[in-house]
Amino acid sequence: MTLAEVLDYQRDIRAMGTISSAVGRYQFIYLTMRDLVETHDISDALVFDPEVQTYLARFLMYQCGFYERSTPVSQLGNCLASVWAALPLVSGPLKGESAYSEDGINKAFVAPEIVIEVLRSRFEW
Repeated sequence: MTLAEVLDYQRDIRAMGTISSAVGRYQFIYLTMRDLVETHDISDALVFDPEVQTYLARFLMYQCGFYERSTPVSQLGNCLASVWAALPLVSGPLKGESAYSEDGINKAFVAPEIVIEVLRSRFEW
């Protein structure tokens, strides 16, 4: 499917009242996918293959400061948790929970300590 076809599909299933419009390896929801395509002027004729999915995910990681050494780990972790519901918040009163846990369908699937360790070591080659 092309990005245009994926967006059409997501619009259709949202109109039917589905709980989630998440698609692909990185579980892009409709609003996120639409905003990525529009904001970064990405051709919606691109095929939604693994390479394009990773390309899109990296935009989201960049927006959180993933590629900046100076980004505090707690800020980065919480930002990523706001992008991917299966990641836990790494600080604050809801530490360990999904940023979307209150919706009743999302929960974190990894411990915050693991996320913190991975983020701290992201520049160690």
